[in-house]
Amino acid sequence: MKWSDFLKVIKRNKANGDNVESVIRCAEKFHRHAGIEIPEIDGDVVVETGHQPNFLPYSGTFKKAFMANFLKCTDGIIPLFGIYDYNPATARLLYQNRVPDINKNGFKKIGFKLDKKDALRRFDQVEKPSRERWVQEIEKINEIYSSASTDWIIDEMEKSYKLGKSFADVNAILFARICNYLDVNKVFFFKYSDLQKKGVFLNEWMEMSKDVRNFNRIYNAVVIEKNIPNGRTNELTMAPFWYLCECGGNTPVYYNTIFTAKCPICKTTYEFNSIEEVFDRLSPRAVFRNLVFSKGLNTSLFISGSGGSLIYGQISNEMYSKFGIERPLVAYWESSDYYLSPVHRKIIYDISRLYGEEFFRINIKRKRTEWIEQLKSDKKFKGYYQYSHTLIQIAEKVFSLNYSIIDLLASANVDEIAEKWRTSLEKAVICKNEFYSVVSDVDFGGKNYYNWIIKLANESKVEDPANLLGG
Repeated sequence: MKWSDFLKVIKRNKANGDNVESVIRCAEKFHRHAGIEIPEIDGDVVVETGHQPNFLPYSGTFKKAFMANFLKCTDGIIPLFGIYDYNPATARLLYQNRVPDINKNGFKKIGFKLDKKDALRRFDQVEKPSRERWVQEIEKINEIYSSASTDWIIDEMEKSYKLGKSFADVNAILFARICNYLDVNKVFFFKYSDLQKKGVFLNEWMEMSKDVRNFNRIYNAVVIEKNIPNGRTNELTMAPFWYLCECGGNTPVYYNTIFTAKCPICKTTYEFNSIEEVFDRLSPRAVFRNLVFSKGLNTSLFISGSGGSLIYGQISNEMYSKFGIERPLVAYWESSDYYLSPVHRKIIYDISRLYGEEFFRINIKRKRTEWIEQLKSDKKFKGYYQYSHTLIQIAEKVFSLNYSIIDLLASANVDEIAEKWRTSLEKAVICKNEFYSVVSDVDFGGKNYYNWIIKLANESKVEDPANLLGG
């Protein structure tokens, strides 16, 4: 399928103007707070995406915003990016990430540790790191990428820290500001917590949750029928939303004759008769969010990640019709970035030096056979032989893992990244199954190296003429 055909498909739904306007008002608030320009509104078709505010996340998170911005180049589209800032702080990617390193794991961690008291709290309630710790982490990142041009990234980390009030706020602002550098300037970024405070989608919430038991019967039937991986059925009395406790805890809610919630952290119990009474203290569970937003915005397209959100999408797809909601299309960008960071280049150099060959001329069997002859007179060649396998195993790790966006930003010019991503999308193959997959890898001149590392790793596991590798 071509983009021209795909764009015709997604333009079928006209947005719910009042709710879109309310979301835009919240987005304008965030844009002003983050110090980024507010885009112009000139469409009536909603394209939606979003993510939790991770610390310097993987490039795939940025690609969701980039793809939404790419689609906005067609007239009539309103691209929205929701920041799930009230998620529990249990996911480590909220406060730390990884970058490549030459060790057995293939990476080193960057970021922060949370105090135990914060582990179960909502991320928007977690204080940002102390100024001292933030500076320490900036210095660590600066040291890792001392040979690269990262001054602007460090500057953005400083600005975002000053602007952000909470840890979630700092991460969200940093994400949006980096997006601007990547030429993502037509997307409206908003925080979900702001929508709740403003009462956006209250009517949709009340309609969708008026019969909790029926909601869960439908949900459970879909999970069982679709055989959802790791899918859990719900208790019939469990409400499809959380109560946000004053202590920062995300509290499950149950309904019998009234709504009740007991915080798992401070043990405070709450009771309320209607969600209208406490709407600013509620947050939707994943599938309920999909239904509410699709109904409230009349969403045409949701840009998903390629992981867990697709599972919730499977469940949602079967539930839309049960609630009289027109099902939005779902698409995800299936893409890898092939680039050479300073660490990638270092390990390529180390392998070439050890084998005594230009990288693409390395022949593992031939070299190890030479070492077998040489170790008869000098035992050091046994070490070379064994380390030749260890180093390639490390390289396989380094070249196969996903890393924080900072590694790509330190390895390629930001304008080049935006241009390569854009060109990749223009040439993408769009496949239709239950969801639309937009398939296009991005080669920054590193793909041949990635493929050669895979070839060397496979050969290294079997080419052991001296039987010294224990395999």
